[in-house]
Amino acid sequence: MKNLWNFYVKYSEFIISSLFLLLCLFYVPFFGEVYNRPGSDPDVLFVLNSILILEGEIPCNVDQPGTTMQIFGAVLYKLIYSIRYLLFDDIASLSEDIIQYDTIYATIQRLIIITFIAVAQFFFLREIKLHLSKNLSSISSAVVLFLSPWAYSVCSISGHSFAVLASILFMMLVTKSYLSKKTLSIKEFIFLAAIAGFGLASKFIFVLIIPSLLLMPSLNLKAFVRFWSLTTIFLILFTLPIRSRYSESIDFILQVLKGNGAYGTSEAEFDLEYLWNNLISILVGVKRQLLIVLLGFSAMIHNVIFKYDNKNEHLSKSLKIYLLILVVASPIVAKHAPRSDYFIVIYPLLVLSSAYVVFTFKRYLNHDSSKILIIGFLVLYFFLFIKSSIESYKNSQEFNNRVKNNYIRGAGFYDKYSTYYTTNHAYSCSYFTHDLQSLYPSAEFFSGDSVYVVDWGNDPLRKITRTDTVIRTNWEKFDLEVFTIATKVKNVPQP
Repeated sequence: MKNLWNFYVKYSEFIISSLFLLLCLFYVPFFGEVYNRPGSDPDVLFVLNSILILEGEIPCNVDQPGTTMQIFGAVLYKLIYSIRYLLFDDIASLSEDIIQYDTIYATIQRLIIITFIAVAQFFFLREIKLHLSKNLSSISSAVVLFLSPWAYSVCSISGHSFAVLASILFMMLVTKSYLSKKTLSIKEFIFLAAIAGFGLASKFIFVLIIPSLLLMPSLNLKAFVRFWSLTTIFLILFTLPIRSRYSESIDFILQVLKGNGAYGTSEAEFDLEYLWNNLISILVGVKRQLLIVLLGFSAMIHNVIFKYDNKNEHLSKSLKIYLLILVVASPIVAKHAPRSDYFIVIYPLLVLSSAYVVFTFKRYLNHDSSKILIIGFLVLYFFLFIKSSIESYKNSQEFNNRVKNNYIRGAGFYDKYSTYYTTNHAYSCSYFTHDLQSLYPSAEFFSGDSVYVVDWGNDPLRKITRTDTVIRTNWEKFDLEVFTIATKVKNVPQP
């Protein structure tokens, strides 16, 4: 046991990061194809916009804005295509090859993304370990695995993944300044601003981690203004592909801030019950994080009651900042949707908070108990996680196998045809209609507002008949909905 424990302490940051990477790999099969993402935007949304950059076009999906992932995808796809071009004699055009073999391109991209995040995880945990007790910081690092269900979100091709990557790197530099009680060098400060610009260009929700700057010593108004000035410059650099569409991104932000419902698009008035239900859903979604918060407050109360002189009491500041962010941001997010996944970007604050908890209660655990606790936790949790992932994968496969090819695809159903159809018209400016028509000429769709079955370009193919059936997804029940088309449009007048 002693040798095993010493090995873990010595390589804890590597072990935790490797296990995290392995957990992410279990999620990759669950995602399957680029269009199989129940309840979330499909990866193909970013795939197609990356192709637009390669084709010299302006990306059409600029809301989030997500340009970092689009640029990364463009560079990676060009590299993969160049290799395939050398290996195969008869190869289609760039856009057609990516669409036809999207699983190959997307799987490579996902693997690189989760590797980036695992490496960032390693350096973040290493920074904590350099400044705190190796034994106790190794125990607190295990909270990364405890919070690992958020791995589901970072295994996707989305701006969200790069926002999480940026938040880890951001907290790494903040932690270095915070624990060493020193200000960052000029190069480090510029790098911090570059990370912030990268994070905001990936997804605006990255802004939630910015208050962690309060942990840094000697942070004054002048430094804060300088930080935002540099961040703005880097944000512009990372969003250059959409420079002619900045107004749309700004309008989207204003719409979210002012409006209600999903992305502020609802015309309904403010609904207190809707907000309350969403707020409860968010808190349930971050229940693991709230457990760390509860333990942290228990530690603070313990130190007050027993007048325990904890030299690491300053670590509780990260807990207070996390709670402040959660209290302020939760109602804002809940006004629109129950999106607890948005709070993934602030999870690094909880790693520091867990260190505070461990340092506070360490005297109640003898050294041998600590060893058994951490190793037992890693083994048990990893086993349960794998078991849960396998069950989720089986359920996903069963769900997909119920799809019949003779059904007409309806809106909201995530198979390859319907997802490409929706993404092409809604998020890619219909740029890929010709390519899709060429690759899959027999595909036909029903949009729900016409008496015609249409092709990729929305051109009528034929009138619907009573024998036609459509398949689409009912996400509220996580089930497939099959119905006769004629019953849905019987009162729609002929065009």
